[in-house]
Amino acid sequence: MTKIATVFLKRLTHAITTFVKDISNSSKYTKATITLTVVYIVFFSTYTLALHYSFKTTGWDLGSYTQSFWTTINEGKLFQTNLQIYKENPNGSYFGTHFAPILFLLLPFYAIFQSAETLLVLKAVVGGFSIIPLYLFTRRIVGNEKVALVVVGIYALNPHLLIARLFDFQEHCLLPLLIFSAYYTYVKGSYNKFLVLMVLVLAVNEFMSIMVAMFVLALLIERYGIKEVLRFKFLKDKIGVKLGLLIIISALWLLLAYGVKKQFNPEGLTVTSHFPISIEDTTPWGIVMTLLGQPDNLLKALSYDSPKKLIGILMFMAPTLALPLYSLSFVLPFIPYLAMALVSSLDLYYLFTAHYSFYVSPFLFIGLVGAMRKITRKGSSRIIPALISMSVIAFMLGSFLFISYSHIPAFDKHTEMLHKVISIVPSNASILTQNNIFPHFATRSNAYSKTFPWGTMILGGNFSNVDYILVDTNSSAWGVEWASILMPYVNEQLKSGKYGLLVYIDGIILLKRGYHGEPINPS
Repeated sequence: MTKIATVFLKRLTHAITTFVKDISNSSKYTKATITLTVVYIVFFSTYTLALHYSFKTTGWDLGSYTQSFWTTINEGKLFQTNLQIYKENPNGSYFGTHFAPILFLLLPFYAIFQSAETLLVLKAVVGGFSIIPLYLFTRRIVGNEKVALVVVGIYALNPHLLIARLFDFQEHCLLPLLIFSAYYTYVKGSYNKFLVLMVLVLAVNEFMSIMVAMFVLALLIERYGIKEVLRFKFLKDKIGVKLGLLIIISALWLLLAYGVKKQFNPEGLTVTSHFPISIEDTTPWGIVMTLLGQPDNLLKALSYDSPKKLIGILMFMAPTLALPLYSLSFVLPFIPYLAMALVSSLDLYYLFTAHYSFYVSPFLFIGLVGAMRKITRKGSSRIIPALISMSVIAFMLGSFLFISYSHIPAFDKHTEMLHKVISIVPSNASILTQNNIFPHFATRSNAYSKTFPWGTMILGGNFSNVDYILVDTNSSAWGVEWASILMPYVNEQLKSGKYGLLVYIDGIILLKRGYHGEPINPS
């Protein structure tokens, strides 16, 4: 696997070198786009690594992915992580929660450098490279390189994507690159490549099946007209047949995804905590049938936190001045996501925070480009300055909110001390630790984290006999004091005499099983 990754990297390096030579004679706008791409990659690599070293990353998600990659490569366990162990998913495989075969393509990269840092850099790289196809298809559709540069600038400043880029690692980070690349092949007329790339989009997450089908339906309507689509006359055209085939593949993929998840998770994953009402069947069709069959529950779900939902949607659309709403390429794939967000009680959905903006932002910018084509044809000159101004304002607001959650890297004495305490724990020892420390222990299968406050056996596996327990009462991530979740368990173990206090310094507590000596000073 390492050899495969090495060969791939050599070919990628050669392709990049060739590309750099090709753009040496390109326009200043293209060169500016390439510069933006490089800056984007360097910034997010540097900043996310700094957050990680400052214990601002979390077990859920960075730690769980790090551990699942590690167990797959070193122990032959299919993306198994202790943080995915539920009562309904005792195996702990990520495939019991989500069907994401795209992870297999990322394994070779992780195999070269097996660490959380690899995933953070990889996320920054794919995020930066997504700028290039966006620029290319914007330039091709709008016919104006200056406008294309404005669009990628607005994309780079998008506050929702800013938060998504800085939040740990998820396979969803591949969606902008894959969707933009697929759409670029579509506008170029390379429909076979479009088909392949859209299948890769499906491989990212089972929920993309519905969004891809709606996106392709939008392309069909834009290409042939709604009457022709309703009469299936698009099937007389080879291109229409390929697009229609992709809709069928999307539907079959959704069934395949839930079939695979059922194999890993026979009882079915319960996510009723994401809804303000009781829903037993949390498959897409189960949710729809439950809500449509019980109008009172549908009204209750829609009215839950409704002011916040409205604000979230308005804030999501504001940086683009809601221009994508004029494009079916955005509206149709946005509908299923919006429907899910409106009936949910999980504010991450309707505030488009964490990684959830990755689902819809690619379609948002495809819709924006479609709107920009109409605007530039009409010769409107006011809309571009307005777009830039709104994007800058949204970026500044998003940055302020991000910083307000204490997401500023901290290289102080406390952080240095915590790293020293971590170095005390042997590499083969089992450990239970809090959410924002777990990623630093995730390259072992016997690391655990009691990530959320409910039950020790519901999430995090059986950690009753770990060798070490580590908490830090003076660190936090994403606005949460994670030590508070674990401290009741720490106090319980200390009282039982099963564990002794190995280290206690500056709010850092390290317990060792069977230890009866005095605390040591790691400095």
